[in-house]
Amino acid sequence: STAGTYRNLVAWKLREGDIEGALEFWEWYRGAEFRAGNTSSAGALQDLDTASPPDVSTAPLLPAPTVVAQQLPLLTRETIIALATLPEGTAVWVYDDRGVSARWIEKSERELRDRVAGLKELCSKRESSIPVLRSASRILYDLLIGPIEDRITPGRILVFEPDGILSDVPFEALVDPQGHYLVERATVVTSPGLYQ
Repeated sequence: STAGTYRNLVAWKLREGDIEGALEFWEWYRGAEFRAGNTSSAGALQDLDTASPPDVSTAPLLPAPTVVAQQLPLLTRETIIALATLPEGTAVWVYDDRGVSARWIEKSERELRDRVAGLKELCSKRESSIPVLRSASRILYDLLIGPIEDRITPGRILVFEPDGILSDVPFEALVDPQGHYLVERATVVTSPGLYQ
């Protein structure tokens, strides 16, 4: 129910140049269901029905999330690539013990959806033409990995945190400019986020 608000907040922070703050809020949003614990939805709704609205003038400020900052020094063998589909495009953060960087992909959600669906279909059919599959895979590599390629270091595990339609991307099968599959260059895994 808060997805639109969080996505708009993250997009606003990125426009303001707050790369780390945007990432912290994105990871916070992504981990909401994991932080919720075992609280049942029915119990939470019942509490809302009986609770009076909070007085925002006396409420304490909530601390800003800092899970990414806490994890950075520990990420010595992996590089995390977090993707967020936002109203104006797709944000891509790359972070590890070397710091945080971000890139913006100015492609419409529809174009990304079509490209991802096309590659997924090609990968699922045995009779697919390999040259056509590799061409579709290369296009997605250029869109999603090309802008952050300088942060990919041999020997590091690539941990992808995809969002929305990007969860269907077979990242291992993306083809780089030299014609190699990404999985040939690095171990590739997917993760639901830091709050798992």
